[in-house]
Amino acid sequence: MNRVIDWNSEQIINDTLYFPIELELPKGVTTADGNPLLKNKTWLQVTRNKEKYKFQMMTLFQEESEIRSSYNGNIVFEDYFKGNPEIIRVRDGVLLSKAKAKDYLRANKNPNKAAAKYNCEVVAIGTTCVGHPTEPDAPDMCETKYETICKWVNNPSYPTLPTIPEPGHGEGGSNSQGSETVIVLDPEVSIENLQKRLECFNNVPDNANTKYRITIHSELANPKSPIDVIEGNSVGHAFITLEKVNGTNISRLFFGFYPKNSFKATIEYDETSAIGDDGENLFRRSDIQYTKSISNSSFKNVLSTSVRLAKDNYNLEHNNCTHYALNVFNSGMDSNSLLTLTASRNFLAPYDNPSQVYRTLELMSANGNTNVKIGIGLVPKNRCN
Repeated sequence: MNRVIDWNSEQIINDTLYFPIELELPKGVTTADGNPLLKNKTWLQVTRNKEKYKFQMMTLFQEESEIRSSYNGNIVFEDYFKGNPEIIRVRDGVLLSKAKAKDYLRANKNPNKAAAKYNCEVVAIGTTCVGHPTEPDAPDMCETKYETICKWVNNPSYPTLPTIPEPGHGEGGSNSQGSETVIVLDPEVSIENLQKRLECFNNVPDNANTKYRITIHSELANPKSPIDVIEGNSVGHAFITLEKVNGTNISRLFFGFYPKNSFKATIEYDETSAIGDDGENLFRRSDIQYTKSISNSSFKNVLSTSVRLAKDNYNLEHNNCTHYALNVFNSGMDSNSLLTLTASRNFLAPYDNPSQVYRTLELMSANGNTNVKIGIGLVPKNRCN
């Protein structure tokens, strides 16, 4: 679709420029009110890092079934010149998850889905130029423009606008055990060699002043509702922090267990695993955490267990992020301190999951365990070099 940028209606929010974009719909296609232009849904976002400008197109797919004070729905970000869209899921103004659009299409293989009704390819359609955002006399900034061109396959006589698939609400059907089919995403940033990465803890000396800590975290699928196992394309996440401290000398690493590739998970399906660097994921939250101080020997056992279990395949029912986090955490505990999930499973997800971790820790906190902290927010950066 051709883009028409309204350069005279810019908005400035937190040092970022936003310009409305009107999209010219294909010939013969109009909005519900007969307008050939799609308005009020797409913006050009312009940011600056030193002398380099970044141009992103931001398209809003807002859910209108409920009246909310904050944004609720999907946002698609893509490079204005090169495409490569990324889908952001937001609920009540809180970022829940994000994924490359190709992961939605790869994971959603049901031929009845809207995404499957289009035969698409990415093509170069010419050169796109934009004026300099702050210096009117400067030369235009130009790059080759790419578009995803789609042909309607199932119903060519009545084309409708494609919609974003909403996995995680039963659209993908159910498996034989009655649980919902969900998309499980690969890590935002991977740790290719966990054993080598864990060598950062050798930078902190072992002596009587050294402290060793392990933390298990849960990020909920829906931070507004701990009982929800699935929300949009988010299934939540359980992960680990290891920390070794000697005075001001600190090493700390956040990491978790993932499938190597995003896929539509059913409980009987195995997938090659990967370790995600959760301290480098800018959107990784800790909605609850439980920290324990452990001994030097226990810390070493945790390190070796982390590496050994990282080699196992990912399986939604038998070996997901929650299983890995629990097993790694308990490898540092004595028999009287093992963490077990006391919260019940949701009938839609008959496997251990981050919601159970949250509700188990929440009950421990209510019973007076001061090592549990609730509502931590975004995790800090790693200190593990």
